[in-house]
This record gives sequence, structure tokens and C-alpha cells, in this order.
Amino acid sequence: GKDAVVQCFDGAKDCTMDGIQELVDVEVALDEIFEHGFEKGATFGIPSLDDILTIKTGLLHIVTGVPSHGKSFMLNYLLTRLNLIHDWKVAFFSPEFYPVSHHIAQTIETYGGQRFCKDNYTVAVYEKMKEYLCRNMFWIDPNDTDINSVMERAKYLIRKKGIKVLVIDPFNALTDKERKNQKQDEYISEFLQKLRWFGRKYDVAVFLIMHPVKLQKLENGQYPVCDLYSCKGASEINDKADVGITVWRNKEEDYAELHVTKMKFRNLGKNGHATFKFNVNNGRYVE
Repeated sequence: GKDAVVQCFDGAKDCTMDGIQELVDVEVALDEIFEHGFEKGATFGIPSLDDILTIKTGLLHIVTGVPSHGKSFMLNYLLTRLNLIHDWKVAFFSPEFYPVSHHIAQTIETYGGQRFCKDNYTVAVYEKMKEYLCRNMFWIDPNDTDINSVMERAKYLIRKKGIKVLVIDPFNALTDKERKNQKQDEYISEFLQKLRWFGRKYDVAVFLIMHPVKLQKLENGQYPVCDLYSCKGASEINDKADVGITVWRNKEEDYAELHVTKMKFRNLGKNGHATFKFNVNNGRYVE
């Protein structure tokens, strides 16, 4: 009857479309931020660096710098600290560190603090370090360079091993079989969006190392401190990155700087730099 029809209309609820969120859908998370503030990132235990850079899962970190300035060594050192302090497990796709055994040996040097050889470690200590790396560090086959294969293996390591960090070193070592005949800027844009989406969906911090274009030396013979705009596909790279990091080395005075050139979230850091000395005997950096 008429009354029942009126009741149906008066009591009707809107049907919301999938993919739309209202405040009530995230109210618990919003209240948490209101009560405690924005969440801080994971620190490295290095005061000058923790002041400008902390790490949060779900973000895309792009690392650049002139070749031979120590991008990979710096990143490896910082990730060993994240692992030791916060128990974050790491997966590497690193064709530049080939073969994998050499990369593992260098990682053991950093953990152990001495050159990797039997004169510096007892067999018992060496076995303990191998056991520790087996639980905390993983390497994705560098011979299969397809981005989809790399991400499938990373998904396995997320589910089975609990990794919190994925490192791709470098960008130009990867291929995408699905996009062979695509303009470079379109390829870079979609590629970075795919990595960004992967980090958010699976809650891992993604670190991508990208080489800059050829730079001209300054009058003092040093290269300038580059940023994400120095890489091929610059505007897309800078737009897609959540965090931009540059490693720069002063070869004359033998020190290194880590520059934060882009920080999307102010609760995680700010633009600035920290200065280090590199220890060639163990791959560690000292303020």
C-alpha cells in the first residue's frame, strides 16, 4: 500500500560507488593522527641524517648521483642500519653488484666492520653472520630483468619472508616486456607509477637508483650536486618520487654528502644534507 511505499523511500540509503571514501571510512585513522600527530619514519641512528630523512614503507625513494660517487654503497650501509635497528628485512635486485656472492661479501663486511677474509673472522663468527643474512637479506635473480618478474619475486618475499624494503639498482637494468614500442617519457611515467603502486599496495619501502645524464664539471673540477631533474625523463621522475636522494662525493677532500632534494611528507624529513667519511675497509660511513 501507499504507506509501505512511502516508508521505503523515507528509509532508503544511498548506494555508494566502489572506490569512493568518506570521512567515516577513515575516521579511526584520522582520530589517531589528531591524538598523536603524524607518524614518524624509521630512523638510522645517525643524528645529522635522522634530522632530514626518515623512512616509511609504502613510498618510492629515488636515489641518484654521479657514477662512482657511492650511491650503492651509501644505500647498502643505510639499509643495514635499518635492518639492525628496526628489523626491516631487505630484498635486492642489483645487477650492478654481480655476482651475488660479491654483494653478500660486501654486506658481511659492513655488518662485521672488517674486510671479508678468514684473517678477520673466526669460523664461528662467519657462520653466525651467514645465518643472520639468510634471515634478513634476500637477492632477486639479476639475470631476469623484466620488471614484472622482479615484482612477482618481491611479492613472494613479502609473503614468505616479511621483507619491508625492495631495492632496484639501477633503473636502466630493468625491462618491461609488455611495453616494447613506447615513448621514453611514457615508459618512465608508467614504470614509476607501477613501482609506486607496488610499494603502497604491499607496504614496502621501494628504493630505485637512477643515473643522471652526463654532467659538466665545475671550474673547481668537481661535479655539481645533481637532483632528480638531472635524470632522463626528469619531470616524470620528480613528480612520481615521494623522496629524492642524491649521493655526492668530494674526491679532493675525500668525503661524501647525502642530500635530500625532495621530501613529499614533512613529518618524514626535509631538504638538506649530511656529511660523511667513507671507510674503505668495511663499507661504513661515519659522520
